[in-house]
Order: sequence, then structure tokens, then C-alpha cells
Amino acid sequence: MFDADWYAQTQTEGNLPVHFDDNGDAALLAYKGKELLTQYYHQPAGQVRDSEVWFTLPLVNPVTGEVLDVPLRGAMDLIEEDDVIVEFQGAPEGATPDRPA
Repeated sequence: MFDADWYAQTQTEGNLPVHFDDNGDAALLAYKGKELLTQYYHQPAGQVRDSEVWFTLPLVNPVTGEVLDVPLRGAMDLIEEDDVIVEFQGAPEGATPDRPA
């Protein structure tokens, strides 16, 4: 599956060209991508405590102690039973290779 997607993203017409430093880089990156997915696949899944946990934290100036007007807001994708936070990263909507977000 990885090979098919890799080929589709790097070799087929209509896609933006992928530029590597040299020919060896494409093969090395494909190899590393497969190894990363293999390790992820074989990693035991943790027990899920919660998902999409939204949070709001005050931003505090460490020198003055002043609480800034705008808090930090975000979400954690997954929290496992042993308090491991798991984040799944994907390309932001609208991002392209020539205009990353």
C-alpha cells in the first residue's frame, strides 16, 4: 500500500513535482517511510482514556507574572490510560508542497 501511494504522489502526472537532493534520496525516504509505518503498526495500542480533549491555558509572562489577554487554546487528539498524549499530524487543509501551512 505504501509503495502504491508513494508512486502516486511522486511519479504520476498531474501532481506537483517532488524534488529530492539526488536520486538516492527518494529511495532512502521511501525506505524510511516504510520502516516508520512498520514500527507504528507493531507498536501495541494503548487503552484510550479520551479523545479530542480541548483545553484552554492562560499565557503568563514568566518574568512579570502578567497573564496575557489571549489564552492558549487547542486540542489533544488522544489520551491513553497511562496519560500518554498521542497527536496525529496531517497536512493542514489547503496546504500544498509549494505553500505549506
